[in-house]
Amino acid sequence: MPNITSLTDKSGNPVRWEDYSVQVDLDDPFFRQLRVDTYVNADFAHLPIHSVEVKLLYNEKPMPNMAEGAPEGEVVLSKPEDVGHFGTYIDTSLEQGKQWKYQYSYQVNYQGTSQIYQSPVIETDEGNLTIGVDDVGILSVQIAPGDINWDQVTQVQVKLSYEDPEENVGPLEDDFVLTKDKPTHLFQEVIFKPFRKSYRYQAKYFMKDGREYQVKEQEGRAKNLFINNPFAGLKSVKVIAGGDLKNRIANIFLDLKYTDDANDYIQSRSVVLNAGAPFTDWSFPVINESQGKLTYSGNAMLTDGTSRAIDLKTADSGVIIVPKPYAGFIDVLVVTDLVDFTACKLVRVTLSYQDDENLIREQKDYIFSPAKKESQAWHIGICDQAKNQYAWEAHFFMLDNSQRKAGATASSEQTIVLEVPPAS
Repeated sequence: MPNITSLTDKSGNPVRWEDYSVQVDLDDPFFRQLRVDTYVNADFAHLPIHSVEVKLLYNEKPMPNMAEGAPEGEVVLSKPEDVGHFGTYIDTSLEQGKQWKYQYSYQVNYQGTSQIYQSPVIETDEGNLTIGVDDVGILSVQIAPGDINWDQVTQVQVKLSYEDPEENVGPLEDDFVLTKDKPTHLFQEVIFKPFRKSYRYQAKYFMKDGREYQVKEQEGRAKNLFINNPFAGLKSVKVIAGGDLKNRIANIFLDLKYTDDANDYIQSRSVVLNAGAPFTDWSFPVINESQGKLTYSGNAMLTDGTSRAIDLKTADSGVIIVPKPYAGFIDVLVVTDLVDFTACKLVRVTLSYQDDENLIREQKDYIFSPAKKESQAWHIGICDQAKNQYAWEAHFFMLDNSQRKAGATASSEQTIVLEVPPAS
């Protein structure tokens, strides 16, 4: 077929293209169409959903349904692969910002009940309209173990709850147990409202050694909830009796406590230390190795039948020594060079040191005579260098059977030079 411009009219003049053609702008508002494809993103096979009825309005009129024989402005979706196709020409009489907008609502029909969920009317300009699983009025959470070590954990007791007071939903609660043989659980409730709030859950772990651990309540929104091992590591504590378990201390009773306030996690243990068991070890899992505080307090039963309270203290490391280790020593030399043993037949010197807070009571007697005049040294450990004073007392037994005394109730001298005091 020849090109029209190669032809001539009856007068022999060439035919002009513009006399027989019209240019049309395909983007002219006259040709513009709004097309909407509608889906439901929900697992119909595992959720108690019978169908979802979606209605679309454009300019307050039902939007034409492009499926043959389908009702205007409505589609019923009952399978994940179902799609509703709608389309209409743009109404150019509307405001510019309204020309591409439409309204939709949907009704969810559930299996086994006549109760439905009817959504409000929503305005949008989306070309693909997807009714999400959170919008179909069903709360469905699949719970499974994460990194739980079933060689350590026998079972995990989980409490899950959901409440939406604004929508008058709940509270809904479910208590269940996860084990190695039954590690999963499905929490599913028809709430007849969109899933908008977070659910709350708390786990309690039962260990094979009989201990129990409950962690802080948490929140979640995921459809798949994994219950993980909450413990980041193992904390080990060594407790040592550092005092005189032979002569001074009969038993030390200690209450140990580990507190992790950030995770609402507490562990405690009571121990007894004595000459037969001068130390013990305590190990327990922790949620965060960089957090937590270890404290201890208790009582010490002394060999003389009395007791001393051990005030609450915070452990600075993984080793607790009660009483605390020696911070220094007291060394005293007792010298008899100035004693006149021609008039004194015997000298008894008593040195003592007391620090009840650190369970220290030391006392030593030294006897001097004409046959035993050599100087004697006293050496003791102290826990508090600020408490470096001791007491001493000397009894001089004279040849005339009289007695004389000397001494000091508080002294820090390193040398005691004995001399017979004058008769009183």
